[in-house]
Amino acid sequence: MGLILGIPMADIEKVVYFAGYIVTGTDETKRKEILSKVDEEYKKKVEELKDEESIDKLKAVFKKVKAEINGIVKGAVIDELQHSKFTQKYEGLYTAEIGAEAIYNLMKKVDLKKLEKKLEKELENASSVNKPKLFKRISLVKSMIASGVKPE
Repeated sequence: MGLILGIPMADIEKVVYFAGYIVTGTDETKRKEILSKVDEEYKKKVEELKDEESIDKLKAVFKKVKAEINGIVKGAVIDELQHSKFTQKYEGLYTAEIGAEAIYNLMKKVDLKKLEKKLEKELENASSVNKPKLFKRISLVKSMIASGVKPE
């Protein structure tokens, strides 16, 4: 399951045993809207600040928030505390599920042929560190296609 979804088994176990939520979908228009609001707020606050030290602190917080927003992607596993915080801060940005059913639903949505093409494109640009894992994933996907096995 981990190879097909591209998610570490430890994260899958967290979801299955109700210790973490898995992001099952994101709204990219909402993401752009939230990021533009964050940018506007950052610009306003920079104009208000005078000293360089405060601006640097604000810039660090801004980078952290942007990374947090961009880190919410399909397949990301978040704990309950993060899920609670994110649903309040970034309402409507993502949907998340918990439990084995969440993994099952993700596996049902996997199109092996599309995944194979995507992985082969990734392999072309992959670093030497990531290539062995991509080879394993591609091999598994090709074997599943050849044998007619469905991911779920």
